[in-house]
Amino acid sequence: MTKPISLWGGVDPVTGVICDPRHPQVGEALAGRMLVLERIVGSSSGSSIMLEILSKGLGPAGLVLSEPDSIAVLGVVVSKHMGYGEIPVILLPASEFNRIAGNLRIDGASLSTW
Repeated sequence: MTKPISLWGGVDPVTGVICDPRHPQVGEALAGRMLVLERIVGSSSGSSIMLEILSKGLGPAGLVLSEPDSIAVLGVVVSKHMGYGEIPVILLPASEFNRIAGNLRIDGASLSTW
């Protein structure tokens, strides 16, 4: 992803699609993709959006962040405890994040990232 996103107001909780018309990836679905970005912006309501999209199987395959985000992680933790599934959350120092962003691979296959 090229720009931080607000989960509340930036992602449609019904479809899991980026709906912020100012965001470069507007119209793109989060499902099955790694959400790789420096930070998530927005309000504490973002945890409910993360929970909602994860409960429907429309959430990202994982989060890779260079800044801690307890709000987004709260949605991930609650999703796991409610039995909706879990996704990995990875926090990298800025130097490592900048080195690997856009070049993530698992088992030799590139992940679908922005």
